Amino acid sequence: MRFGFVAKHRGIWPIGLTFKALDVPRSGFYAWLVRTPSRHSVEDQRIGSAEL
Repeated sequence: MRFGFVAKHRGIWPIGLTFKALDVPRSGFYAWLVRTPSRHSVEDQRIGSAEL
């Protein structure tokens, strides 16, 4: 969730400041960006979009 917030707002606030404020590791964020979504995450997205 914190990585998602950083990704969503990285054009608004300096990314280094956001990492520090949320206490998230820079390396973890960049690993998260390239990681393939888990099956659970994909299923959550599918279910969430079906409810609309």
